[in-house]
Amino acid sequence: MPKARKSSPIRRQIRFREKYQHRTVPLRFKVYLPRMNELINTELINLDELERQIYDKLDSLGTPSNLYPFYMAFAKRCFETYLQFSDVTAEEEVGLLKQEFILRLLDSATLDQLATICKAKAEIVKAS
Repeated sequence: MPKARKSSPIRRQIRFREKYQHRTVPLRFKVYLPRMNELINTELINLDELERQIYDKLDSLGTPSNLYPFYMAFAKRCFETYLQFSDVTAEEEVGLLKQEFILRLLDSATLDQLATICKAKAEIVKAS
């Protein structure tokens, strides 16, 4: 009858060391590359369309261009919130986001308009 294989501290160190070597880590990710490539393409397309809509809205509202990154940060977080939550929870989370960005001295009316764009875009993405 064969003996059971016992694990020793030295054996555990060797396995741990080899688990994170520069040769073994890429092999683990190589399996997922085709799927990750497809997923990241769709995500980047969605974010690119959202950015275009947000920049167009900010241009039409006459927002100073030095505030664009702050409004874009709000829009991206709002979009992720609408994707993650639904209905009442999403509205509450976006309300908290609005309060956070109002405290950073951004215009609340502009934030409301950006939130509606993000909600519409998130509904489109969820439907597809």
